[in-house]
Amino acid sequence: MINAKTFLRQCLLALTLAATALGALAGPTSFHVNLNTSALAKPTYIDLFFSAASNAAPASATVSNFTGAFGTVDYADGAVVFNADGSITIGNSPFSNMVGFNVLFGDTFGFDVSFNSDFLNGNSIDGSTFSVSALDAGLNPIGGPLVTFDLFGGAGIAVGADGQFASVTAVPEPSELLLMMTGLGLIGFVHRRRKQRAVAAPATPCCRICAASCSWPASNTWWCTLAGGSTLLTEILGGASRLTVALR
Repeated sequence: MINAKTFLRQCLLALTLAATALGALAGPTSFHVNLNTSALAKPTYIDLFFSAASNAAPASATVSNFTGAFGTVDYADGAVVFNADGSITIGNSPFSNMVGFNVLFGDTFGFDVSFNSDFLNGNSIDGSTFSVSALDAGLNPIGGPLVTFDLFGGAGIAVGADGQFASVTAVPEPSELLLMMTGLGLIGFVHRRRKQRAVAAPATPCCRICAASCSWPASNTWWCTLAGGSTLLTEILGGASRLTVALR
């Protein structure tokens, strides 16, 4: 029969293998983007643009959880869907796919972007690019893109960010969060078991005098099973404990 220690080792090994498999499969497909526009020269729009090579695998990006001084949507073109929950889904159709927001610059902005994983089944030669740019009042780019996500079938997503104005962090997928929580739960279980074993008394201590096995008494007093009315003191050895015992 498998004991608890072996079972826990097997669980931890399974979690490690699962985590490795998830990482090897694709890498993250959800990200949080932070933009700091305080140093930009009076831009007027934040532009989200999704483009693809002619043979790129179909893909879509869902943008949500907007923070900062985002204004109204000024323009939208191509495969753009405004969802009821306030998020926006942009596809990578062969045409121009874009959304532009009026913004109050000098502020910080943030949003989440999540890519569906269907593109991972495509080839890695023809890819797609999702970019975030600042535009002036004439819809001209101010410098290069602030953030880019390059999607390659079978290879995952390459992230680029202009460190002066933007930062990008990966957002764990629900399956990864479940895996992490399960692992933390197992670690906590092991810690509790070790703590309990550290303070537990020996189950069957043995008296030096009578070699009797006893159960742990509530009073922490051990009585030798030898007959007699004397009250001599001796030692009982049980595990790592050395206890004083009275004879009766």
